[in-house]
Amino acid sequence: MAMPQPRGQRSLPAHIRIAQAIRNDIESGRLRDGQRLPSTRALADEWKASQLTITKAMEQLAVDGYIASHDRSGRIVTTPTSVSLSIAPPVRPVRPRVVCVGGYAGSGKSEFARTLARETSWAILDKDTIARPIIEPALEDLGSTIDDRESDIYLNRIRPREYEALAAVIQDNLEVGNSAIAAAPYLREFADRSWLENMIARAETEGA
Repeated sequence: MAMPQPRGQRSLPAHIRIAQAIRNDIESGRLRDGQRLPSTRALADEWKASQLTITKAMEQLAVDGYIASHDRSGRIVTTPTSVSLSIAPPVRPVRPRVVCVGGYAGSGKSEFARTLARETSWAILDKDTIARPIIEPALEDLGSTIDDRESDIYLNRIRPREYEALAAVIQDNLEVGNSAIAAAPYLREFADRSWLENMIARAETEGA
């Protein structure tokens, strides 16, 4: 569960950084609703922090609605937006929408996309979720590593197929009237005017 933090977050108090990292795990689905968290001592060992720091992080997560404490089962992951979503009806525009969320690794794009999806009930389409189970074995078969994102093999042979697959899933959703939120780095794409115009044209073809 412990993950390295971006430089900008290292100046934050330790309990805030730990709470944010665990919250990210909950929002990304790595920690599931109803899952029991490790004990305070186990988390302190994992994060190389004091038990007091872990307790403060847990208190913050509880205030934010990400965990709940139970006498016998300990701390349990909860879904913080379940109450608000049950009150407000899903947002379904007359015309479907496409939101492409891009950014560098660690920039928070996946977290933002998931938050937006929770608030709108639109489909969340994450490039890594869609393509990773196929891409990683393909990279190994081509003599690279599963973490390769810089070589010519990845950039010229693998990457274009990832984005084609993501675009196809977006199209599938639009064809049945579903709005979609697509999360991927999109660094090249957002700088490419022709790519943007093509994306808009394909969406407009489906009335989006």
